[in-house]
Amino acid sequence: MQDRRRSHLVLSSAIFLGFATSTHAAIDCLVDPSYAGVNGQPYNGHSGAYNSVAAALGSGGVGSGASAADPNRIFFAPGTYNVGTAALSNSKSNLVLIGTSGNADDVVITSTLG
Repeated sequence: MQDRRRSHLVLSSAIFLGFATSTHAAIDCLVDPSYAGVNGQPYNGHSGAYNSVAAALGSGGVGSGASAADPNRIFFAPGTYNVGTAALSNSKSNLVLIGTSGNADDVVITSTLG
């Protein structure tokens, strides 16, 4: 039987990723597993909406922010986001991950590595 380890990342108020610069203005995006539209399309006041962490952070997802002082913000609706057996990595810079409820315990990003 395959050994499986569960790792969890709980979002606190915000997590900053990277500090390189970019030439575009910062944007606000939403990740919500109940979003049924086309990933990356504007939705409910956000520049883009996504139905999964992988879609938001993948190659067609949210790009690097303008600067550390003006990052792209990714808002997460409450829930547990399981990224499966893939390791979650991102080479983009100047991103902030924010839970929409204001309670860090409401958003969990988990992966089952085996």
